[in-house]
Amino acid sequence: MYTDTVAVIGAGNGGYAMAGDLASRGYKIKFYEHPNFKDNFTNMLKNKKITVIEGEEQKTVDITTVTTDIKEALDGVNIVNLVVPSTIQRCFFKEIVKGISKGQIVVIWAGRFGSVEFLSFLKENHIDLDFIITETDTLPYGARMIGPQKVNILYRSLRLYVSSIPTDKKEVTQQLLGEMFEGVKVIENVLAVAFSNPALLVYGVGALLNVARIQHTNGNFYLFEEGITDAVAEVMHKAYSEITAVAIFLGFKIPVYLREDFDGPTSLEGICFKSPKGNQDFKKMNGPRSINGRYMMENIGDALVPITELGKIVGIDTPVLDSIITLGSIVCKVNFRKEGRNLAKLGLAGINQKEIINKIVDRL
Repeated sequence: MYTDTVAVIGAGNGGYAMAGDLASRGYKIKFYEHPNFKDNFTNMLKNKKITVIEGEEQKTVDITTVTTDIKEALDGVNIVNLVVPSTIQRCFFKEIVKGISKGQIVVIWAGRFGSVEFLSFLKENHIDLDFIITETDTLPYGARMIGPQKVNILYRSLRLYVSSIPTDKKEVTQQLLGEMFEGVKVIENVLAVAFSNPALLVYGVGALLNVARIQHTNGNFYLFEEGITDAVAEVMHKAYSEITAVAIFLGFKIPVYLREDFDGPTSLEGICFKSPKGNQDFKKMNGPRSINGRYMMENIGDALVPITELGKIVGIDTPVLDSIITLGSIVCKVNFRKEGRNLAKLGLAGINQKEIINKIVDRL
């Protein structure tokens, strides 16, 4: 199975990187931005080009279709790549269902349980469409926009964990994504994928423990250069141990890391990603620029919250993760337990472990 035309949904750092990278490798790209965000997409709609910088190389590529019409974006493609922060994924779910067709694959980069929320969204709205929902643990790139229609790819993923709802379709996804990206590996289910995202620890915990520095510099902060100290790495490792325990009791495994793997300057990102210039490119990755940016909103509110609630179902205490959620809620002035991706939003509240697994395996 091969596809030469793919949709990229979302025009942020990751969306531009994916659209530009795939176009540079010969794919025809249908690049879509939500109408709510079209003001930042005006230049792209007029001049359908993206400049991609990676290491010493720079290339400007043409994008086949640039649109804010979801039906135009999804027409005639097999793979629909949703590349937006988890905090606005539901906004895009509402658009995607307007144009999705039977047999298409919606890939949520990086999911943070987005595939489960998408399934819940379909059921809440009595939408019965025969398409595959796929979740990835991370984006294929670490990238930053450095100008209008110009993106700098600083590093690339060494492995991409994926799975699908229903799970009997995950090999189809692996085949198609494996043609597009290196290191694609199918694992048990989408819960295992969400648990495996290194950003939950590096960006979520790392940002929380550096809030004073972030505020003091007014966002002129570089996590990998300044924020990964021994004490921060120790908290990350303790949090990882609790995530691992919950995963084991749910019946799946996540990547094994040693204590030293959490140390600076790159922490787990240095294990999971490669860069042409080594640590120097990681140091260039600025952020977070604000306390309420995506670092904590996504990784604490949308990822650690459901992990701790799943922990309660299987009887695993998560005191470190609970503390991170409590402190993060205070810092961000958001009740993550209420506003984040709790089990109620995922359609998993009030059911037992077996029913949860059956739901994501068979799309019940």
